[in-house]
Amino acid sequence: MLIAVVVASFLGTGGTTTAAPAKAPCNGEMELCERPLDRVALRATHKSMSVPLPGWYSSKQERPIGDQLDDGIRGLLIDTHYADHSFCELGAARLESGLDDIHTFLVANPGAVLVVINQDYVTPEDFVGAVKDADLEQFAYRGPVCGNWPTMREMVDSGERVVFLAENHAGGAPWYHLAYDSITEETPYAFTKVPQLTSPGKLDASCEPNRGPEGRRCSS
Repeated sequence: MLIAVVVASFLGTGGTTTAAPAKAPCNGEMELCERPLDRVALRATHKSMSVPLPGWYSSKQERPIGDQLDDGIRGLLIDTHYADHSFCELGAARLESGLDDIHTFLVANPGAVLVVINQDYVTPEDFVGAVKDADLEQFAYRGPVCGNWPTMREMVDSGERVVFLAENHAGGAPWYHLAYDSITEETPYAFTKVPQLTSPGKLDASCEPNRGPEGRRCSS
């Protein structure tokens, strides 16, 4: 009888004719949904975990990771060390705290696609374990990293919305790849003024290969 009442209520309120809600935009823009990930520019922060919170004596970023993501950041470059690393005296936070912030954001933003590059001084197994403990493995991208990347919409629909990359040592899980082996080419970063990156006459210099596989070109 309860089932019958529920079905009657559903039909009576137009449940069979109400259109399904439109799919969410990808990283805030519907037009990005049809682009492969490697054809999309992502706003990123360097030393993303270095934020003005207790434990940091001097921070690189102005807002915590959760706020960075809310502000539109979709690339996070983090450093991971064990607690006995000497530079942690200048500031540190627990890895699980940052991963929890990422998890919270992904749950609240089903159209978001992220890239996390870990400058790793911990073992792949320990990093992968932390990702699993934060319940983030469900979001880890497991597809191909060479050749054709999926579109942003395909990543969103599959739920595999975070590309986890390691700077030094990958492994520990099939979804944890080396950043500069076959995926990412890095350009120089020793620029002190914005015009060195944006002036037409400086574009070639700003796109010079630094590390990573040859053939990856940045566009103006």
